[in-house]
Amino acid sequence: REYVGLCPFHDDHKPSMYVVPHKQIYSCFSCGATGDVFKFMMDFHKMTFGEALRHLADRAGVKLTERTRKRTKHDAETAVERSHLLEANNTAHKFFRSIYKHPEHGEAARDLVERRGISPEMVEAFGIGASPDRWDGLDLFITKKDLSPAVFLAAGLLKDRDNGSGRYDALRNRLVFPIRDQIGRTIAFGARRINDEDEPKYLNSPETPLFDKSATLFGLDLAHRAIQRSGTAVIAEGYTDVIACHQAGITNVVATLGTALTKGHADKLRQLCHTIVLLFDGDEAGQRAADRAAE
Repeated sequence: REYVGLCPFHDDHKPSMYVVPHKQIYSCFSCGATGDVFKFMMDFHKMTFGEALRHLADRAGVKLTERTRKRTKHDAETAVERSHLLEANNTAHKFFRSIYKHPEHGEAARDLVERRGISPEMVEAFGIGASPDRWDGLDLFITKKDLSPAVFLAAGLLKDRDNGSGRYDALRNRLVFPIRDQIGRTIAFGARRINDEDEPKYLNSPETPLFDKSATLFGLDLAHRAIQRSGTAVIAEGYTDVIACHQAGITNVVATLGTALTKGHADKLRQLCHTIVLLFDGDEAGQRAADRAAE
């Protein structure tokens, strides 16, 4: 049997992609896209072959055995670096989650979440965490685990002191939101201040080989199925706006990450839907943002 559906690689919203299970291939008669499951993951999710292989193996419960081979310079600069950044982000996320749940260190973050009306179910779904109110919480955590700080520095989770005397945490005393790609991998973090005196109000991770802010949408991992089903994406202005919508059952909602809507965002959404609704603040700044996004 052959299954036909929408092709995610072009914007003609008519069924044109065939999946042939017994041959384990797909083919689009409109744009010509074709290949197997690995090619699909590489093209659609912008993965290297190794990343696609590991992700699919994890989903299928297959244990991979590493083979020793001569690595190219390209391998060293892309696949290995990206995989190490993913590991660092996963480690940091576990740390932030543990702080959020800590009776003492996570109390202020939990109070903020309660004041914002965010439910425990949404805390779990979005993986909300917290960073401790100290300069070296994450740094001490990775030191105790005997992990190399270099990759955490590259991910923007740690920073070198100007005087060269050591490192400090980039996120301190903040509510932490993992920023995930469409398949749910943590590629960066956003953080909201807990104390109103702290500036700025929001912080994002710097751009890395994993994280391109102008092409990443917060909440897309939880929203993309609903966007595909409805043919419509709703774009809100911030993390908590997205969470509030999902909590109310409106799950086709995502947000940009402190930037205007870009061509990168539009290209990604064009693969999923045909209509975009802008849900920005009604003030003058929100109106200007909507005008820019509409262009």
